[in-house]
Amino acid sequence: MRVAGFLAERSRAGAGDWEGFLDAQSKRVFELWKAACGEQDRPWKSQEGALKGGRPETGRSSAGLRGRNFTACHSILVLDLEHSHGAQLLLDARNLSRTVMSGFTGWSHGHRGLRSSLQVLSDWTVDLDANLLRLVVQSRVAPDWTNIPRRALAEGPAVRTVSHRFVEGDVFAFRTVIQPVSHVSQPSGRGRRVSRKGPEAAREWFTKRLQGPDEPRHDLRGIVRIGAQPGSDGLSVRSVPAATSTQGSCKGLHIDRAEVSGTLEVTDPAAFVTALTHGIGHGRSYSCGLLLPQLF
Repeated sequence: MRVAGFLAERSRAGAGDWEGFLDAQSKRVFELWKAACGEQDRPWKSQEGALKGGRPETGRSSAGLRGRNFTACHSILVLDLEHSHGAQLLLDARNLSRTVMSGFTGWSHGHRGLRSSLQVLSDWTVDLDANLLRLVVQSRVAPDWTNIPRRALAEGPAVRTVSHRFVEGDVFAFRTVIQPVSHVSQPSGRGRRVSRKGPEAAREWFTKRLQGPDEPRHDLRGIVRIGAQPGSDGLSVRSVPAATSTQGSCKGLHIDRAEVSGTLEVTDPAAFVTALTHGIGHGRSYSCGLLLPQLF
């Protein structure tokens, strides 16, 4: 297998391997990624011993492996929580959702809705000591962030196109925030979605969506798999604050969320790119489902 990935999610290490090849603008984006994601050792460190000349020895060339290209636009916004606009983002999940979608004003959309049509996904972290909220937005089109008050931004938005070809056997570190749910049958015959709390419930939910070599993209219950299996470093799961709202039609909204991180190995590049592009699970309007591989 070969080691791959394309986002500097939660990494301040390994920059020397490739930072010298970036132009000034890309370097600036990378610095924002490092700031947004904080300190963390490289989870793929155990793979480095198998590398030779930057790639592990597999006995077969990458030319013979299945692959699929992924391309998207990524934005990194650093918002000041001392500004009234930034402060409102922590108070209600709907405010954060509106801020994400404010970058796509003017786009027309079909029956699927604007977020789904433009493949908009997001993730965020908060630094309470620095009073900063760092927001990552993925989309299929370039956004316009001028609707956000300039003084609400601690730093100007960084926008770049990311592109990578994922090949069967790629191994990389990743992070995602998910909404673990289960479906409960009712006497009417219609299922009801029930939120599941706690790290173990989240682990079970995510594990059901992993895909081993030669396994189909849907299991017998119709669950969509993500085209990857756990790497040698396994998975880490923890609960994160729920997304809640008391506004309008969203009044009473409560989405239990969990963070999953670790390493993944690509087993089905097409299925994996689909998961990257469209996200996984529910709650995507409220910063769940964005799968972030790691760039080094």
